[in-house]
Amino acid sequence: MRVAAISAITSSIVLAVDGPSGLDSDCGVFPGEAVRADVTVTFGKLKRCHVLSPSYLYCGEIVVDTITIPEDVFHSVGGDCFLVEGKDVAD
Repeated sequence: MRVAAISAITSSIVLAVDGPSGLDSDCGVFPGEAVRADVTVTFGKLKRCHVLSPSYLYCGEIVVDTITIPEDVFHSVGGDCFLVEGKDVAD
């Protein structure tokens, strides 16, 4: 059923919320069919599927909405991976 629903999406512009259907947000692979979004709106922070190959290819343009989650909430949860950005290596 899920594969049929994914293959039935034929809109000219596809918007995904948090991540395209079919992608596992915790890894860079997906177990079969997945939606190819033009734009993905995610909440809080980027998920692994937004930056790891090959799943990021299905996300299109990614917009992160912080939805006013305080930064200390993320620090209290912790994490086991980090995205290195230009500001991290600029010095």
